[in-house]
Amino acid sequence: MPTALRGHEAITGFPCPRKAVGMAPQKTPIQSNQFLVRTPAPPSASVGKTVNQTLFGRLFLGAFTAGSLFLGLSLEPTAGRAQPEAAPREPAAQKFAFLGAASCSSTACHNNGGLAGSPRSEYTTWMLRDRHVRAYDALLTERSKRIVMNYRGLKDIKDAHPEKDLTCLQCHALDPLAAQQGHRIAYEDGVSCERCHGPAEKWIGVHHTRAWQTKTPQEKAALGFVPPQDTVTRIQSCAGCHVGTPELDVNHDLIAAGHPRLLFEYSSFLANMPPHWDIKADKRRTPDLEARAWSLGQIVSAQEALNLLAHRAKADPAQGTWPEFAEYDCYSCHSALKLVQPRAADAGRAPGAAAPNDWYWTLVPQALQLAGSPEAGAVRTALHDLRQELGQAAPDRDKVAQQARGASEQLGRCLANLGKLPLREAASYRAAFADMVKEGQKQQGSWDRACQLHLGMMALYQAAVDVDPAHHQPDVARQVREMNQKVRFRSGYDGPRPEDVADFWLKLSKLAPR
Repeated sequence: MPTALRGHEAITGFPCPRKAVGMAPQKTPIQSNQFLVRTPAPPSASVGKTVNQTLFGRLFLGAFTAGSLFLGLSLEPTAGRAQPEAAPREPAAQKFAFLGAASCSSTACHNNGGLAGSPRSEYTTWMLRDRHVRAYDALLTERSKRIVMNYRGLKDIKDAHPEKDLTCLQCHALDPLAAQQGHRIAYEDGVSCERCHGPAEKWIGVHHTRAWQTKTPQEKAALGFVPPQDTVTRIQSCAGCHVGTPELDVNHDLIAAGHPRLLFEYSSFLANMPPHWDIKADKRRTPDLEARAWSLGQIVSAQEALNLLAHRAKADPAQGTWPEFAEYDCYSCHSALKLVQPRAADAGRAPGAAAPNDWYWTLVPQALQLAGSPEAGAVRTALHDLRQELGQAAPDRDKVAQQARGASEQLGRCLANLGKLPLREAASYRAAFADMVKEGQKQQGSWDRACQLHLGMMALYQAAVDVDPAHHQPDVARQVREMNQKVRFRSGYDGPRPEDVADFWLKLSKLAPR
């Protein structure tokens, strides 16, 4: 369908306030946040043609690219915080065996060498265009070595080997334990096919047959296959590394060592993914794909983040520090000391007081409402209560764990009851866009909230135009493009400038979609 607001052009990485301890200065300043922003453009006259260039292209796998993976907080571990474990964490054993990317590389199967996204060229597209393929390469840089040196408390960078560290390899390689045991898994393949589609031991020999097409999703899952057509399952697959789990936890100690925050927003990552499937067919089947991806991405990501928070709160006090600072807004502590304008996020809060971050929760009620869930109000209340407890000087870890588990269970019930979302008219997405603008005008806040709000607005605007190009509003698109620049980090800055965040809210206050 004609496109008015295409993908979230990339930035070069994740937003983190400063360089990691001991890192050499960058010769060229790295803009580390320009990733989750969509840029408006006029609709195209040709069906299916992408008009806009993705704004967040390089962000897409910020955690996997050498330039984007390693911008982090430049803080030494805070006194009194638990030090990292002496040995790398062991990955969980796989029920089925991975066979490696080479098992998909036959010319007759997925390595036909055709155009990106064309049938039987899936392996070619991944190998040449997908940043997942460079996940392991990111571990070979000096910056990665410094992160491991800081995190492990090593005295010499020569002793740091991120390319052998299981904590790193769990997300930067396919199956590190199998590779160490001599199986045909190559670290150098990075994150390959089976990380998303499931270990292929039992299904690779039959997935191309007619009999496979008649199997139910449950029968395929019993063989280890992960159905990529199921949006919720797909988001959950991404969230393991991009949001985090108890086994794959990028906590504040790791961030302080130089690793970036995990800021995942599914619809933007999807827009930056070089698709090895027919995206035009997707849009023909589901014209409002952008809105669906955004709403389900918000709900699933929030559920995964809540599960991780519950684990952090209930962790053994001897193993984990509480409160876990990764749950808080980085920029409430790490910010320019000289403010040109007061920060909206400081309203009603003492300067320097830590505030819970807004990334994964701020728009979940709106996402549930868009998806037609009757529990949107109850979830809003649950998240508000949880945020209030986290905002205490000494949040009760048992209470936080209970509240986080309860909110996660609520979201699980919402997902189970959503079923197949009906296609809505463009006017409903346009109205939802206007409602989101009004909500933002009433409740301003942090950079996290500003960036998520911008992405939500763009997803809804895009869905309205994809369903009916007549809903394109050039003046609104122009204003949104200007707001886009305010949530980007300026050249030479490793975090948002408070005056830019204030300007974002000012521009939003003047936005008046018809």
